[in-house]
Amino acid sequence: MGMGEPLHNYDAVMKAADILRDPSGLSLAADRITLSTVGVVPGIRRMADEASPVHLAVSLHAANQEERAALVPAARKWPLDELMDACRHFCDTLRRRIFFEWTLIEGRNDSEQHAHAVGRLIGGLPAQVNLIP
Repeated sequence: MGMGEPLHNYDAVMKAADILRDPSGLSLAADRITLSTVGVVPGIRRMADEASPVHLAVSLHAANQEERAALVPAARKWPLDELMDACRHFCDTLRRRIFFEWTLIEGRNDSEQHAHAVGRLIGGLPAQVNLIP
């Protein structure tokens, strides 16, 4: 996290994850590694299609396209409906949950209505929402 968008450098990031998991290296379990993305849809689909063993966290921050695009510039390229389709594909293909990151911004995305909206958005997905104060 914090070093740029990992799915823009997919091959190198997955190679790094393999090195971290290698028994002759750090031997980290795949369930101890989470890739955090702003929602690069082709990369999420590729992770699913290649059966990536690492977990996935998606920076969501809003439950509708207009609000998300205002908070997450990548949402202009990959709209929320496309992102959620990719997330469903990930969950269905790998039978794994997704972590959704939600930075609480006072007055922007922290109301009870926002909480209900995200619940509706991710309903049916095996998911966890990580609230970031």
